[in-house]
Amino acid sequence: MEALAALSVAASAVQFVTFASSLVSNVAEINDSSRGTTGNVLSLEVIHKRLAEVLKALAPDSPPDSEAATETHEEESRIAPSTKAIRELARICGDDCERLLSVTKKLKARQCDGLGRQWVGFRVALKTLWKREEVLDLENRLARAQTTLILHICKVSG
Repeated sequence: MEALAALSVAASAVQFVTFASSLVSNVAEINDSSRGTTGNVLSLEVIHKRLAEVLKALAPDSPPDSEAATETHEEESRIAPSTKAIRELARICGDDCERLLSVTKKLKARQCDGLGRQWVGFRVALKTLWKREEVLDLENRLARAQTTLILHICKVSG
């Protein structure tokens, strides 16, 4: 029983050291960054802003234009289900992109100098670690939806 308790303490110590190491690394990266965040957060922001633009083009808020309405009935019946699926998947992806961008917005330090900058960097690094699971979950949801979206686009174009 004592061996089990010792193993539990050792595992907790390793978890703490890993967390503290990540935190210190993120604080240093944030404080050295001119943008007040980690490179990973900046990358997420850029990629998902571009993705959101593409998704808006795939799922416009307005009804389809009259040119699409003039397609033959046979082609409509072949494309219509996929087109509906593309719009639905694009909307879902767009919503997840907006959520992810909302999270990344919170993971940026405001500009300040001296000790205040260190404290703000620490808080942002802590938020970054706390939000890691949420970000990963959103990225996974987006990846699954994008894969399905690509399949539907291939079906329509092929």
